[in-house]
Amino acid sequence: LAPVFTLATDLIIGSAPPEQAGAASALSETGSEFGGALGIAILGSIGTAIYRSALADSAPAGVAPDVLDAARSTLGGALAAARHLSDAAGAALIDASRDAFVAGLHVSADIAAVAALATALFAAVKLGDITPR
Repeated sequence: LAPVFTLATDLIIGSAPPEQAGAASALSETGSEFGGALGIAILGSIGTAIYRSALADSAPAGVAPDVLDAARSTLGGALAAARHLSDAAGAALIDASRDAFVAGLHVSADIAAVAALATALFAAVKLGDITPR
């Protein structure tokens, strides 16, 4: 995203009067940081929700509820919980948790890709008529 940030900063600072370039730069940086943090929070929450749901649906039978709760918290929790199970049940829990994690990651990546394409399309439409100074 470095080229995008560079272009966006150039557009923002270039459109501001010279005496307000510092304030425009500060707003650009604040917006960039806020957008990044918000995107991570939203995509991370979606990925976690999908992980937990997928693991609950595909957890191996016979896993104690407290072990399953630990496994549903994080992938690391699932790997740690699997150590306390028999070899077969532990391997099944590890496979299920990895599959659930990948499912959550795929959905998050797909959403991020769609959002990036929509933002690019929006920018192309709205900024298409801008001529450099």
